[in-house]
Formats: sequence, C-alpha cells, structure tokens
Amino acid sequence: MRAEASDYREVGCHEDMLPYQGRALSQTFPVQNSTLSADALAALVRQEYPLHGTPVCRFWRKGMSDAYRIEAGGQLFFLKVSMAAR
Repeated sequence: MRAEASDYREVGCHEDMLPYQGRALSQTFPVQNSTLSADALAALVRQEYPLHGTPVCRFWRKGMSDAYRIEAGGQLFFLKVSMAAR
C-alpha cells in the first residue's frame, strides 16, 4: 500500500513529513532490536544440548527476553534468550 499526500493532509500531517516513498537510505541505520534466527538457534541447541532427535526451533514470544519453542525427540522445551551484559 502506498501513501499519497492527500492521505496525510486528512490527518493533519505536513507534506514535508511524507515517507521516503521507496528511496533507500544512503547510510546504515542503527538497529535497536532484532530477532535471532530460529534455524541458527536450532543448530546451536543441537551442538550444546544432548537432545534426542533433531531440534526444531520456532520463535515464540518477544519481550525483555525472547522465547523460542524447541521440539526434539517428541519433547517440548522453551529457550529464553536475553541480551548479554555490557
């Protein structure tokens, strides 16, 4: 869906505040939050934990600590991932 200038006037926004309209940023934008790859976590779990069967990892919940649902060998586990202390 593409926003038009008239869409913004209806809610009182100035035309100068229109979005970039598909133009790429010329610099890298800092990331405030990201979600880890469930596949990469499954590979790490396979290396670090003695589970029966191949683990399947799915993102479960975002919060102060993200939660991932791990299924392996007919068992269900949850993995809590937190930001490292600085």
